[in-house]
Amino acid sequence: MINDKTKNILSHLGKIFVFVAEHFLFSLFMVIFSVIFLANILFYKYYISNQGVILETEQERIIIDDKAYNDLVKIWEEQDKKFQDSESKSYLDLFKIR
Repeated sequence: MINDKTKNILSHLGKIFVFVAEHFLFSLFMVIFSVIFLANILFYKYYISNQGVILETEQERIIIDDKAYNDLVKIWEEQDKKFQDSESKSYLDLFKIR
């Protein structure tokens, strides 16, 4: 129950694939140029247009609360102690041949 418009669209899609296959070099160049074009757009958007942007944190000095800083140092010291303790432990070698 495919109507005439759907048959017409499907026949044109088939012609597009045949054209691409017959003109492979042309199609390859078009794909390469489109990829280069998109890459340039992305490069401009994410690199060149952001060159003038200065982060606000670079302009202002960050003030850290002493209590939060001391809590952070305490957490780091605990993690460092756990790391140092893990080096002194000896684990069973499951792959050792007896």
